[in-house]
Amino acid sequence: MKRTSFAWLRSFNWSFLTFILVLIVGCQPSSTDVSLEEVGSNLAVQAKVSTLTLSVGSIIAGRPARVVIHGGPVSGNARLFASRAGTGVGACPPVAGGECMDILTPMWSLGDIALDGTGSANTLIALPFAAGGTEMFFQALVIDGVDSMVSNTVTNEYLVPATDCSALGGTLLVDTVITAADNPCTLADDLIVSPDAVLTIDQGVVVIVDGDYVIDVKGDLVVNGSEASPVMFRSGLPAPVAGAWAGLLFDETGT
Repeated sequence: MKRTSFAWLRSFNWSFLTFILVLIVGCQPSSTDVSLEEVGSNLAVQAKVSTLTLSVGSIIAGRPARVVIHGGPVSGNARLFASRAGTGVGACPPVAGGECMDILTPMWSLGDIALDGTGSANTLIALPFAAGGTEMFFQALVIDGVDSMVSNTVTNEYLVPATDCSALGGTLLVDTVITAADNPCTLADDLIVSPDAVLTIDQGVVVIVDGDYVIDVKGDLVVNGSEASPVMFRSGLPAPVAGAWAGLLFDETGT
């Protein structure tokens, strides 16, 4: 029987074979491999996801508005912009790292708002004067190069303050707000809220009813009282009795 010789194995270059095997294994595709192109695309998508949120309270001609921002950079700044032109594809400031506004030009800056240690702010901002019923569009922008962020847009309508709270009465044809700054308020005649109007009475307002009058709500009545700061209706009679005034009347169209 012929015997097979394996003497050649002792002289074979095993290190070379090991290198070839390592090279082959290393070049095999992995299910967890991600191409640089895919990584770049994902990063680009992530960079455009904004966490910045904006809310703006009631806007009243000649008075500051409450502005609340969340989701900004810690101890950073957010710039508030306003426009009367509406929403759509707005300006793309070069300093904003490619971010574009969603409110149209012309728009103007209402100033920078300092954010706290949580990236939030709750403050009052002075607004430009506008007539009641004027729509205003707001958006916040954090300017930080490629890390810039834009917020959602907010649309509010200017409300008309009660011009003479000492003698309320007649028919309200436009949205109107009464605040504690207007105190004391006196209902001196029947007050009718027309179907197209909203009467907003903020917390802390005191309405003195100076006779057998009624508030007839054909539109909307919003009363923002709280336990700590309620809205109060009081009779102005020296010796008030139950039924001294007619109260609130809601028509079929009123809410």
